[in-house]
Amino acid sequence: MKLRTQDWTKEQVALLVAMYPTYPMKAISEATGRTVNAIYAKAQGMKISRENQAKFKSGDPRAHKFAPGHKPWNAGRAEFKVTSRDLVLGEFKRNPVQTTKSLSAATGVRRSGCWTICNGLVKAGKAHISGWRCGKETNWNKEAEYTFGPGESLPWTPRQNKAEGDPFEILPVPRPTIGLWGVCWPTITSQMSAEA
Repeated sequence: MKLRTQDWTKEQVALLVAMYPTYPMKAISEATGRTVNAIYAKAQGMKISRENQAKFKSGDPRAHKFAPGHKPWNAGRAEFKVTSRDLVLGEFKRNPVQTTKSLSAATGVRRSGCWTICNGLVKAGKAHISGWRCGKETNWNKEAEYTFGPGESLPWTPRQNKAEGDPFEILPVPRPTIGLWGVCWPTITSQMSAEA
């Protein structure tokens, strides 16, 4: 059988209602004879709220708001944390035409991060794709050249290499001959006899 702690008396509830909004938790705990967790649980069940100043009177280190009259350490300073977006925008100010590879090399931000930032700028209308660079080995490696400023983005078109042909050309599929019994694939002997 599970043992229950004793229920709250009327006097303890009256003390909780009177003290909970403004008094420190230590004083409420001493007056009611209850633990801090029990006080929080009972107050939550009764839907009683505390004023923010009570947290600071208690000196609770978990208080997450500034105490009245508190001056933050960075008040009046113009310092801010430099984000990767700030670095990319700064690089665009130096050179308005960039690729994700050049941005990554200049700022130290990953190429995927540069790509995300540049595409966000394109969607917002602050940059556009002015051209495409293709890799030397294959037509599939493409990299956009982003230009800072409004403009029309160019769609990607694959590089045409006349010696190799169009990589996107649709080739016809050879159809097998249909014989008396259905599909008849040519055999090696029939190909050899056709060549002779």
